[in-house]
Amino acid sequence: MPETFDARPHDRAPDAARTCNLDDRTLARWFDPNAFLAAPNFTYGNAGLRILSPDILRTVDFSLFKQFQIAEHSKLQFRWEAFNLPNTASFSAPNSTLDTTTVGRITSTSTAPRQMQVALKLTF
Repeated sequence: MPETFDARPHDRAPDAARTCNLDDRTLARWFDPNAFLAAPNFTYGNAGLRILSPDILRTVDFSLFKQFQIAEHSKLQFRWEAFNLPNTASFSAPNSTLDTTTVGRITSTSTAPRQMQVALKLTF
């Protein structure tokens, strides 16, 4: 079973000045995987928990409602809703499995693309 950062790998001690955070993060290289070594079997590493932070979550949801009186006891409501209105991608956490080719890469988003829906609601 591959070792993951959730199992707290060892920080690479000989190169103590190296950190996992990069100055110019990209989706292909979110952190420096060379800053870590897999912890020996049946031991915990010393890197700490949750040191690899994902991208921040950015989303805006928006709704418009307009209600029309049709009869004395009947109403028609028009609804328009948009989810993730600016269509901004929020990326998932990077792959943290040490012995894979995708370590340090972000391969998915944590939010859905923009979605809109229109509805009519009749109340009587």
